[in-house]
Amino acid sequence: MKKLRFVFLALMFLLAGCGISSNTSSDARTYYDSLVLDTPEAAVESFISAYQRSDFQTVYLILSPRAQRVWQENYSLLNWHLLIHVNSPDDPQVRTLIEETSIAGGQFEHSGQTSYEFDEIMLAAQKHGLLWVDLSGTTKIRETKPARDTVGNPATDVIVASSQYDEELVFRAVQAPSGKWRVYQVFLPGGNEDYVPWAIPASSQ
Repeated sequence: MKKLRFVFLALMFLLAGCGISSNTSSDARTYYDSLVLDTPEAAVESFISAYQRSDFQTVYLILSPRAQRVWQENYSLLNWHLLIHVNSPDDPQVRTLIEETSIAGGQFEHSGQTSYEFDEIMLAAQKHGLLWVDLSGTTKIRETKPARDTVGNPATDVIVASSQYDEELVFRAVQAPSGKWRVYQVFLPGGNEDYVPWAIPASSQ
């Protein structure tokens, strides 16, 4: 009996240690509420962590509502060059990418649920090396600066050094009415602030 109790306690300890990552809170009612978004820096850290795990559905949840809407609009309008790293909306690589998703294969179970569509597109883009933003290396937050989003609302720029880039990346974060912070844009070096959520250089288009 003592041996059985020891095994049970050991199992419970193991499960407790594996359950919640540093980017989530255990006392939340929903998964979104569990995300640590209480500061601009925390939001960016949660974003990068999810991105590096290829958990693009969580990445989508951390994007601000306006950034989500813009992504969805570009997706609906087939503006692929603003979503993935291709030269034009009709780039042949787009067809190759789409054909490998469950969306095109008739196996997609989440029609109209943009977070799942975002996840599918980002996963396929990652497989083909077509993500605009590469966060596969090491990253470190350097500092924060006050800023404005594209419609003039207050924002905070979180400056991030990345081993994948010679220059620093900028994550522009905005605060929701709830007090949580969300990522509005990710600026590549020389990025154009007119592009949301991937602020890519205008010369890329």
